[in-house]
Amino acid sequence: MYMAKPSGKTSNSAHEPNLKGTMTAVMFVGAFLIISWFGVWGIFLSR
Repeated sequence: MYMAKPSGKTSNSAHEPNLKGTMTAVMFVGAFLIISWFGVWGIFLSR
């Protein structure tokens, strides 16, 4: 049986969305979580 060979280009590359805004939002949420955890840890240590 013959199998189709994949071509070098994919047609999905033209339809991929720009995810720079998503990356920025994820970084802000991650930074908020880290700062919050260190803040709570600091409160815990000060007691």
